[in-house]
Amino acid sequence: MNTVFYRIKPGCLRSGGNIDIDDPCKKIKNRFSETKFKEKVAAIDKAEVFNYDHEMGFAAGYPPANTGVAGTQYPPMENVLGSHSVRLPDGNQYFGFMHSHNNKEGAVKIFSPYDLATFLTSCVTNANSGGSIGDAYAMVITSEGNYILQYTGFLSVVPVGPNVISSWNEWYLKQLAKIQNDDNSFDQDKLEKVFLRFLKEKVQIDGVQLYKVEKLTGKAKELTLDSNNNVVPVECK
Repeated sequence: MNTVFYRIKPGCLRSGGNIDIDDPCKKIKNRFSETKFKEKVAAIDKAEVFNYDHEMGFAAGYPPANTGVAGTQYPPMENVLGSHSVRLPDGNQYFGFMHSHNNKEGAVKIFSPYDLATFLTSCVTNANSGGSIGDAYAMVITSEGNYILQYTGFLSVVPVGPNVISSWNEWYLKQLAKIQNDDNSFDQDKLEKVFLRFLKEKVQIDGVQLYKVEKLTGKAKELTLDSNNNVVPVECK
């Protein structure tokens, strides 16, 4: 996934879904009760990681069949030093990922269009075929906040081609330009609003949900927009 940089002056469960399996709040709470998941988050959520010249991340995969291995597997995601992208390992067992966005000037500390595309085209598809579509998630960890994407839509395969991603990115960059500060930084509340508007106005795929997760407790709030495009946090129970 590529981090966006720029320099210039509540969803419904799937029809027939099992609430215990597909409820996003329960999914997030269950992940933060898992030792391995919390260890991987802690390995990324550090000041020195945010100051790297590259992103750091882990994929989340179902255990390989017929190996006797149990539980979610968390291999590192491949990155290139000096670049701001990581990629899922090869294979169709990966239903989720977590990664950092760094503190470099102009960094956008929330999901990029590329993050969303990987989540929809790989994680959702793999989760649907290997477990439950509600397993799919993407997490971005930054010095300004941690966020998780969940999916409760009907489609198991969401078509997102290169032209769509290019169009998404063009819209996103234009909106970021409007909120960027003179020092190239962004106010986090404005970033949250732009990303939610991006989902609502440009992406328009039902079931994509954004959650903000407290760093110390793992408590989550779904972020939505009201009719006036104000961000409304809804605490998970």
